This record gives sequence, structure tokens and C-alpha cells, in this order.
Amino acid sequence: MACKFFTRSRIVIEEETAENEKLFASSDGHMPKAIANVEISERQKTWIEWLELNPMMATLLGAFLILAVIVGSYVWQKQRQSNLLHTVSFAQMQIRQLTANGKVSVAALSSDGKLFAYVVSDLGQRSLWLGYIEGGNDIQLRPSAEARYSGLAFSPDSSYVYFSILDDANPNFALFKIPVFGGVQEKVLDNIGSFSLR
Repeated sequence: MACKFFTRSRIVIEEETAENEKLFASSDGHMPKAIANVEISERQKTWIEWLELNPMMATLLGAFLILAVIVGSYVWQKQRQSNLLHTVSFAQMQIRQLTANGKVSVAALSSDGKLFAYVVSDLGQRSLWLGYIEGGNDIQLRPSAEARYSGLAFSPDSSYVYFSILDDANPNFALFKIPVFGGVQEKVLDNIGSFSLR
């Protein structure tokens, strides 16, 4: 059955081609140069015939190509905007010194960019402090003690400072949290070396 359709289509194409040649032929019987030089390969003829036999597929193929162009343009534009934003934010970045004692060993910034926590090391003693990015008096969160800090981070809402510490009470590193504006520290986990909050 498919062969019959193919044969009929081929006959129609050949008839139309013959009629078109008569229409476009000049008075001396030759085809105009622009039309005569256009040659369609066998593969192109097969595609044209297939598309004529399957108009729905031709429509879907066209829609797919248009959609691909639209999506590609959208992705390219978003990528371009993202690169531009990164360039602008980097250009606007400022570097500022937050402490002046020269004894900071570990530090972390809060996610809201308003606070920073840091550990001061002095003669084997270490203490935990909280500072304000915009300036002000720093707050001591933990007093000086013979201890070793291996990590420091703010909670996502910037209300707690998390730290891992090794001291006499915690011979294997333990994870603690303490409220940023002072309060009682709380042990979260034992036997931890380093950590990260996401």
C-alpha cells in the first residue's frame, strides 16, 4: 500500500515538474538560467517526498526546530546575564581588614554579610570572638583556654556560630554551637574533625 502512494506521488511530482517546465520555458524552448541551474539531489527528493506524504511529521519537525531555536536563545541569554552579574559583583567587591591584632587563626562570615566570627590565638590560649562587619565592639563568645579549633561556621540564619574544638573536656574534636549574641554553648556531635553547614 505504501508503494502505491509513493508511485502516485512520484507521478504527480513528475507531472507537476513537466508542467512547470512548460510554464517557465522561454520562447525558444530553453529553461531560464536561474531555474535550470537548480538541481535537487536524490536524497533531497526523497526527503521532499517523505514530507509531502507525512504533513503531520513535517509540522512536528518544524515546530521542534523552532522550539530548539527558542530554548537555545533563552539559555544563551540567561548564561550571558549570569556572566554579566558575576562580572559586576566581582567588580563591586571590596576588601577590608576586619581585625587588627594579627592573631586570628580561624574565621567565618555570616550568610547575611553582617557578622564574622574568629578565633584569637595568643601564647597557646585560644578564644572565640564575634565581630560586626560595619564596625563596633567585638563580643567574646568563649574565653581564652588551652584549646584547638578546627572549624568555624554560621548557621544559615546567622543566629548560631558552630565550631569544632579539641580541649581537655573533648579529647576528640567535638562540634558545638553557641548563640551569636552570647549564651550557653551546646554540644552537637562528638568525634568530629571538620564540618560544613549547607
